[in-house]
Amino acid sequence: MKKGRIFTNCLFIVCTLMAAISFTSCSADSDSSYSGIDESVIKNADSQTEAPFSVVLKAYSDNKDITVKGDVDQTTLFVFDQNGDYYTQVSLDKTYLLQAKPVEISCPGSKQITVVAWAGLSSDSENISAMSKANIISDLQVSLKQNNGVAAALPGDLFYGQITLKNTATKAGVETLKIERKVSSISLITKGVIKMLDSREGNFYYKVKKTKASFDH
Repeated sequence: MKKGRIFTNCLFIVCTLMAAISFTSCSADSDSSYSGIDESVIKNADSQTEAPFSVVLKAYSDNKDITVKGDVDQTTLFVFDQNGDYYTQVSLDKTYLLQAKPVEISCPGSKQITVVAWAGLSSDSENISAMSKANIISDLQVSLKQNNGVAAALPGDLFYGQITLKNTATKAGVETLKIERKVSSISLITKGVIKMLDSREGNFYYKVKKTKASFDH
């Protein structure tokens, strides 16, 4: 009778051990497969929570803040990724400057971006590089339209600025992009020249010998 009980108890213990080993094996397999799924979920979560870059524009002339004057009508932002490759282009109206509205820019996969801003551009007086995904930052150029080497029209009231934005945290801070006026004008008055040169007409014309005809990034 005792031998039967001992045999039964041993058999029960062996079965229990086999079940435990089998359960442990299944748990290990389950954990390994679950770990793989969990990693992808984490990666997806990271990409979804990647904060956009944020920037506020301010206009300057002679190192003075003239943003509230409303001189800047429309601004174009050219965005380049961390490798300097062209990514996208953003057009903003004057309310973004007057109301200091932050501009949020998403560029997946880039820890930093370069933003080049041009304001006051006109297709009537300036040539602007047509940008595509094949271009890099050095390809961006703005130049005056010319006719036989002479400017075909006066440039508009141009403003230019550039900034590199870095995104190292979950929530990117708002940075300021200053755009500076690039065009100025002068007035010339001549007095007493008629007598000196013995001129009867009295009409004199002035030509600027050299001026910057184009701007790169």
